[in-house]
Amino acid sequence: MGIPGSLEEPDRLNRLEITIEKLDGELKHARGQINLLRGLIVLGILSAAAVYGLPYLVAAGILPASLLVTKPAAKIESVEFGLYNRPGQRVILADDDKWGNPNLIFFDLQKRYRMDLKIWPEGGGTPGLSFFDGAGRRGFLRMDEDEGSVLSLFGEGQKGSATLAVTKDGKPSLRLVDASGKVVFEVPEGAFRSGSAPATLPGREGNPARSTDSSGRK
Repeated sequence: MGIPGSLEEPDRLNRLEITIEKLDGELKHARGQINLLRGLIVLGILSAAAVYGLPYLVAAGILPASLLVTKPAAKIESVEFGLYNRPGQRVILADDDKWGNPNLIFFDLQKRYRMDLKIWPEGGGTPGLSFFDGAGRRGFLRMDEDEGSVLSLFGEGQKGSATLAVTKDGKPSLRLVDASGKVVFEVPEGAFRSGSAPATLPGREGNPARSTDSSGRK
């Protein structure tokens, strides 16, 4: 006995709807693939035009070269500035002291304060360079408050020293002191005691080698 036509018709319509929905989904997917392909083609054309066409436009004077080059910032401002090495450790710190004078501080790889370039407050601001061991300052090269040039070297804990100075008007002096603090050589005699050359360390900010590490903490 065959299936009545009234029962076959709904089943046939259901299968037809499923087929249509499947075809519609495949058609949408194909359209998406076509649009993607079109986008890639356009992108390729634009990239080729940028690579080969822009230099020609610049050379021909049609396109200003300034539009293709980002100019560096004319000025960078910061309260402090740190320079880091490749492993990420800060090895240089630029900031100011409590009087507002600039400091440039160098650290070794063990984060120890090793050298600084700075302006000391004496004489309204005098330039100089200091270097340090693990305990403190071991020497400096600077201009003093009377605009004389001074080179001073000393041992650990500032025991013993050799100081060479030239005043603003060109008078040289030399003093050698042993570890006990006794002057063993001085020329001209009495030059340092008379004030024509410095007899004390510059700065009154304490020992930065003990008070500052490479993170800038004091």
